[in-house]
Amino acid sequence: MLLTVIIVFGVITYQRTKIWKDSGTLWNDVIKQYKEAAVPRSNRAHYLSELAEKTTDGTKKDALYQQAIDDCTVALRGDPDLYIAYKTRGLDLLQLNRYEEALADADSLIFLTTENDPNHSLGYSMRGTAEMNLRQYDKALEDFNKRLTYDPGDDGVLNKRGATLYNGFHKYPEALVDFNKAIEINPKGSYYLNRSRCHYLLGNIDKAKTDAQLAVQKGTAISAEYRKLLNL
Repeated sequence: MLLTVIIVFGVITYQRTKIWKDSGTLWNDVIKQYKEAAVPRSNRAHYLSELAEKTTDGTKKDALYQQAIDDCTVALRGDPDLYIAYKTRGLDLLQLNRYEEALADADSLIFLTTENDPNHSLGYSMRGTAEMNLRQYDKALEDFNKRLTYDPGDDGVLNKRGATLYNGFHKYPEALVDFNKAIEINPKGSYYLNRSRCHYLLGNIDKAKTDAQLAVQKGTAISAEYRKLLNL
């Protein structure tokens, strides 16, 4: 009898592995059976978001982000307290430049998580990013500062706080400090370009040129106008 049970479950498992080739097919299969279930929808949204990040085709990328957003919306209808769905949807909305909607999801993420949850401070980063792009610079600076009290080594937020100080307050020496820290942690081309512009406005043309060249080497595009300013 025991051997029969083992064989039966082995056959069932084998059949399911033919369906569960990856996370996408797994959650697609579950959702076919439970269309409104919150957790499978949220999990598929996370999978779609990761897929979008790896996609180079802009149209396909945007479509994947929208599919993930739609899944999160269904998930939140079923469970309005499912904070992970606010996180995924908010980040995807930022990718699509839908800042007002992302702002609302960031508020929900902060409200539904506790201070010892990493997603709580991520909510401040999300909200600050939306506020920065909406030119709500005072609010953005406050939220970036909050995020950095939890995670001082978040290079993305250091770069964004630098951009906020640069664009919103014209505090170039302070912005330069943040760009320096971001580059020390993660030398991205976009960070070098931001620091280059900072050097330029502070009158350090040679440093501005060097950083601009490093940005290009790392695959960051530079406008023809800025190239002309630097004689590149």
